[in-house]
Amino acid sequence: MNTNKNIAEKPRLLHVLVGAGRGGVERDALVLMERLLTVRHDAFVLGPDGPMTSDWKDSGAVVHIARQTSRWPLQISPCLKKYLERLKANQRLPDAAIVWHGMPKLPQILHLLSAYGIRTAIHGGNPAIGLSRLTDWVYCMLHRLYPPKGELPNYICCSKHVADSFHRSRYLRRFPTEVVPNGIEWPQAPADVKSVRTDKPFTIGMTARLSRIKDHATLLQAFAELRESLAHNGSQKSVRLELIGDGDQRGVLVQLCEDLNLNDSVRFVGEVDDVYGAMAEWDLFAYATTKHEGLGNAVSEAMAFGLPCVLTDVGPIRDFFDLRPDGPSVRLVPPFDSTAMASSLSELITDQAARFRLALAGQDLARERFHPDHYSRAYAELLGLPTGA
Repeated sequence: MNTNKNIAEKPRLLHVLVGAGRGGVERDALVLMERLLTVRHDAFVLGPDGPMTSDWKDSGAVVHIARQTSRWPLQISPCLKKYLERLKANQRLPDAAIVWHGMPKLPQILHLLSAYGIRTAIHGGNPAIGLSRLTDWVYCMLHRLYPPKGELPNYICCSKHVADSFHRSRYLRRFPTEVVPNGIEWPQAPADVKSVRTDKPFTIGMTARLSRIKDHATLLQAFAELRESLAHNGSQKSVRLELIGDGDQRGVLVQLCEDLNLNDSVRFVGEVDDVYGAMAEWDLFAYATTKHEGLGNAVSEAMAFGLPCVLTDVGPIRDFFDLRPDGPSVRLVPPFDSTAMASSLSELITDQAARFRLALAGQDLARERFHPDHYSRAYAELLGLPTGA
């Protein structure tokens, strides 16, 4: 650790982020800020301010918004350099740093942090499957221009699927990797899956950014097939689908709902502050995604909350969510197979005992693998910070 600081002060952990929007990475950082209480947290946001700033501050973190606008790839990050120089002058350099990747200037940032002797780790949330050859070449070029001093830092991947994908990248394959599943904000009051509510429609929900990485289209098609099947069988069961999240695919998905005549039973909720509050109205969780998925924090949250889950069998989903030795913890369906998803949804709608078994197994698995205390302890150990344990 740095010796140029007051020994009575907590160790300092610097979080370097692209922005402060309500994305998965920003929420991952918040969980660490809330749970790792043995250090002081400082957040340096390269881009504009956003809604997560207040959440980070509420956790006790000190937040600096740089509002950097230049994306010129050869330019080193001047705002970060000035920030570090100011900390050095005040003898308050951080003891460690996490770079929450997703930024175009990762090589320059690692170069800067290593120049100041700051122990660093990188958080990896998405697989390298979608990394273009051009982007990869740019990273390699910048790495040659701005080599980090000393050994390369650990790239902490949220799943083995993400770590294994690094072999596709000439830049990323050079990093040593560790796998630490993302921790989640733990629910205070899990759902009661034993209760059967007949005063409202059976509600299926999905939480995810409305982006191409996910596969809301298959879920919408499956929901249309589900409704048609229920009507064909003479069922009087009323069903509803709620989608939490927003993104650039919202318009496309709204149009698909219209094309499938689902406007009366599908609700686009948008962003919400209290995800668990919204989940409390759900009976079942569905998650349709693609091979570009890194982990799927929303699945961990749904399982911790006690919702039975139907998930696409891709990437880390099988690795993490179907591991119970005494039976599956979720229902898995093939990717892009709306009929298989509709069939699983239909079966669970009519089988409360199966929903209850999945809910209990899912809660146990979430507690073992995605509890925020496990997450914060693992990061602290990898960065050489006190865990408080």
